[in-house]
Amino acid sequence: MAEPWHSFSVEQAYDREGSSPLGLHRDEAAHRLERHGPNELVQTARVSPLRLFLGQFVEPLVIILLVAAVVSAAVAVVRGTTEE
Repeated sequence: MAEPWHSFSVEQAYDREGSSPLGLHRDEAAHRLERHGPNELVQTARVSPLRLFLGQFVEPLVIILLVAAVVSAAVAVVRGTTEE
């Protein structure tokens, strides 16, 4: 089994990746760019802020808290005590 990355020393990580504290050699960087492509994130479909906001309300704990708030408010209105 491979050793986990987080357990490597700095020197071991440099050796394993063929790097140094100064970074990759220019030739190695060009080779990796050719082999793996540029280090860019793929642009995905943009999510609207409204969808992000509404997406918060599908979590079970949020639904439980909202139901508890509605029940608490209903009990307060029925009892006529709205100070709290």
